[in-house]
Amino acid sequence: MTPQGVDAIIAKSHTVPLQLIALAVVLGLAAGYFTEASLTTLSAIFAVIAIAFSAHTLRAVRRMRSYWSDFELALADSSLESRTPDGTRKLDRNEVSGIAETPGFGLSILATDQARSIYIPDGIERYGELKAALGSWAELKSLPAVRPTVKLFSNAAMLVLAFLYLAVLFGQKVSVVLPAGMLFVFVLGYIVLSRRGPIIPPAIALVVLAGRVLSMLS
Repeated sequence: MTPQGVDAIIAKSHTVPLQLIALAVVLGLAAGYFTEASLTTLSAIFAVIAIAFSAHTLRAVRRMRSYWSDFELALADSSLESRTPDGTRKLDRNEVSGIAETPGFGLSILATDQARSIYIPDGIERYGELKAALGSWAELKSLPAVRPTVKLFSNAAMLVLAFLYLAVLFGQKVSVVLPAGMLFVFVLGYIVLSRRGPIIPPAIALVVLAGRVLSMLS
């Protein structure tokens, strides 16, 4: 894939909506007001969050660049083969159960065995020709465009989770710490169950939170 195509994929995956930045500022000011934290503490909190977010984004961008830079696709009369750092995947024409296109993102070549399906980003060279050729293999269906509000909601949930945790750690009043702690547990549970992510980091966070709440009550 060309460098321009790789850059286009990364740009679509790592945009930060203006609404999310505004939400971060509002939550930060609210956390400072309700926890009665000092300006120094708030500045440190914002710095840590900014550094953590930047480091996470840079790692994700490096992984994506490495993955898509090595992406190769080979189309024959009766087979489609993709080569990525994860390995090679080949589909025969008679294994393709359908083709779906998401506007602005690319094609999903669906196999009878879903684990063997192949994704083709629209940033690849000669995308239009590939789409036309594959259209003769199976019916091409157009999926609804990806709604940015879905990704925005997911990012906002993570942001709210971070500030609830900070409110528990730095809050000076039981009336602030207890509601923030309860909301934190609810939001964390929703995120872990919906994403099926690792359990150990959330468990550590809950132990620290429980210790903080107990120290406030004692």
